[in-house]
Amino acid sequence: MLKKISVIITVYNVRNYMDMCIESVINQTYRNLEIILVDDGSTDGSSQKCEEWGVRDRRIRIIHKENEGAVGARRAGVEAATGDYIGFVDADDWIEPEMYELMADMGIMENVDIVSVEDIREYEDGRCHVERIKLEEGVYKGEDFLNDILVNMIDTETFFQWNIPLHGWQHLFRSGLLKRNQKLIDLRIRRGEDMLSALSCYVDADSAALLKKPLYHYRQVPKSAKNTATKRNLEGLIYLTNRMLDISRKNLRRHDVVQQEIRYCILYTLLWSAYEICLTADSAELFPYGVPRHSKVAVIGAGAFGTRLYKRIAELGFCQISIWVDSGWDACRKRGLPVEGFDRLNDIEFDYALIAVLDGTMQKQIVEKLKDQHIESEKIKVPMKESISDRRLDEIIHNIETYLGM
Repeated sequence: MLKKISVIITVYNVRNYMDMCIESVINQTYRNLEIILVDDGSTDGSSQKCEEWGVRDRRIRIIHKENEGAVGARRAGVEAATGDYIGFVDADDWIEPEMYELMADMGIMENVDIVSVEDIREYEDGRCHVERIKLEEGVYKGEDFLNDILVNMIDTETFFQWNIPLHGWQHLFRSGLLKRNQKLIDLRIRRGEDMLSALSCYVDADSAALLKKPLYHYRQVPKSAKNTATKRNLEGLIYLTNRMLDISRKNLRRHDVVQQEIRYCILYTLLWSAYEICLTADSAELFPYGVPRHSKVAVIGAGAFGTRLYKRIAELGFCQISIWVDSGWDACRKRGLPVEGFDRLNDIEFDYALIAVLDGTMQKQIVEKLKDQHIESEKIKVPMKESISDRRLDEIIHNIETYLGM
């Protein structure tokens, strides 16, 4: 008999998107599913939609709970799950019809701990970006898992590049593995909780299957980036950091490499969610680029990190911003952001072009695009690997604790 997969869909005020999501799950070619809708205190009518779907498909179970955030919602779903394997789908995303069948054929039939696939980031302006698995497709067990997977989850040779994207929703986890790790994630963590869950499971696992097919569609719903990180979010980052360091200390398999990977994860999370703490008024150089104060800069990228970088530089007057550029400039303009297209770069004077993107593959693509526009190589700056040090990370964590009065 086919093993049962529990699919946990966390729902919070996504009424306009959830029909498409749930339809993509109930129409899976792999039929032995348990579908758990966790309504995290929605107020927009999503709760009623959950009930409607519960009537339409007998495989659907519904949990209504008070709002606690993503960690609490996922924990409730994991605790209720009865499947042999557990996966997550966010209620504003959708999946390909054959996703779970292919994951079962690749990994569940091989009895592995984790099965991972690629995802497609879907932007509101019609653009999409496939987030690739950089390692070879296949099944990894024993020493192969230890030497080829565990120490290569993150490319530590570049500033930051996922070799296996560690989002919570593009994996199937063996039930027992996920249950014991999910309960260790602090409910107060507000950002990075899905990465922490996947990372915890990978470090605790003994086998995995990698399927290099983009089967999960991740909807990039624009969210406004605030000038300052909220106190609650910063407190969550401390709890996330402490849990990651705890994972590092307790992992005895290739400790040195895994520890470096985990510290990369911490800094990556801090950059895109709390850059205000990373760059302070008394910083000697623009972190993490090594660019001198008062330089004329072009900021390339208007995602979460790029927006925070732009606003923090402007807030401190750290550098003179000549232009802000993104390939999706039209959508950015509609959101009220003063973003220009790449074609404007050759009309503007600047000392450095700061690539404000944290994904290593996208960084390389942007570098080539700038060179094609005859931007001198010495002007192009990507986040510097040399800026990542234990001392620097400790300084940032200290800044957060000082800000919070801890």
